[in-house]
Amino acid sequence: MVSAAELKTDNTSRVGLGLARSLITPDARTFTLLAWGAAFGTAVWQNFISAPIAYSTLPRKSFGELQAASLPAFFTLQAGAGGVLLYSHLRDYPFIKHTGFDILDRATYVALTLGTTIGLNLANLFIVYPATTKLMRDRHRQERAEGKEADDPTASDKLKTLSKEFIASHSLSAGLSLAAFGGLVFHGLWLARYGFSEAALKRLG
Repeated sequence: MVSAAELKTDNTSRVGLGLARSLITPDARTFTLLAWGAAFGTAVWQNFISAPIAYSTLPRKSFGELQAASLPAFFTLQAGAGGVLLYSHLRDYPFIKHTGFDILDRATYVALTLGTTIGLNLANLFIVYPATTKLMRDRHRQERAEGKEADDPTASDKLKTLSKEFIASHSLSAGLSLAAFGGLVFHGLWLARYGFSEAALKRLG
């Protein structure tokens, strides 16, 4: 990190063109912090603000269709941002590629955490959530065919089975999303405490 003494001799220590140029010239730190901020911010918004509000405001079927339309974009952003973070981390700690998977090494553990976070989002994007959406729409069709809601005690066994399968699949999808969010929190704590490796800071100047 830049010391106070170094900052006084730096042309970015005062407001002016030097500061403006330094801010608009991207480097690895810029992309890393923007990627983490975008992933963390959208995860907080989706999991804890947007989805709960929409669920309590919209009719159940409308809420389901909203989620079906928005969550693929959410998982894509999460996986993409995670990829940027992993690339940046491996660039800062290149020895990971040569030391194998020593999970007791802190830098390696961070890389594995990021890889797992990416994998969870990709699993949701390509496998779990598409299956959840299919079950949701199958349940909607069956509800229309019977003229009943899924929680109606007189609903058919087929509708009850679809409802149980949807709930199980939805719970798995939500669990994967929250686990991926945990990985982002962990990486944010890593960045706040350790930031970039000394070699990376020297390379960035």
